[in-house]
Amino acid sequence: MATKGNLNSAAIDALVLALIVIFCGLISSLASFLGWIMWIVQLVATVWMLVRFMKRFSKKNAAENGSTTYGQAFTYGFLVSLCSAVVIAVYAYFDVKFINAETISTAMEAARQQMAGMGQEEILDKVLDNLPFITLVGRLVWCTILGVVFSAIIANSCKIEGAAESTEDIIK
Repeated sequence: MATKGNLNSAAIDALVLALIVIFCGLISSLASFLGWIMWIVQLVATVWMLVRFMKRFSKKNAAENGSTTYGQAFTYGFLVSLCSAVVIAVYAYFDVKFINAETISTAMEAARQQMAGMGQEEILDKVLDNLPFITLVGRLVWCTILGVVFSAIIANSCKIEGAAESTEDIIK
């Protein structure tokens, strides 16, 4: 069951994951030659942190309740992923709408010039007008799907049948 303590912990863990993604995205945008490398670093770092967060939750939950089931571990991972996805999606919206608006406009103008005479200008204008919202929804869906997949995989290794031997195991 999701308790207030678990929700607070999930929110904090989600913020850490979101900051990793945002930080890697900023580095990637500043140094475009690092694009794929930063994407891989971001993926590895976020999965590694999600594993740590879920295992920490499982140990704490097992110490308090005697065990941690697959469902409890998955639920925690999903909460962390969902909260993180919301933060990342909101950041992406502001990035497209305000932070890198000029870069986006320049890229869309180049696309408009390439599509000139094809009768697609109206579609491109509609996309450009709605791009921040499209980005928000796209990021939210994409990050949530990745979070569900990784949480489902990781949760299997977070099951704990019996309580931790001592509270020292929880701290480690």
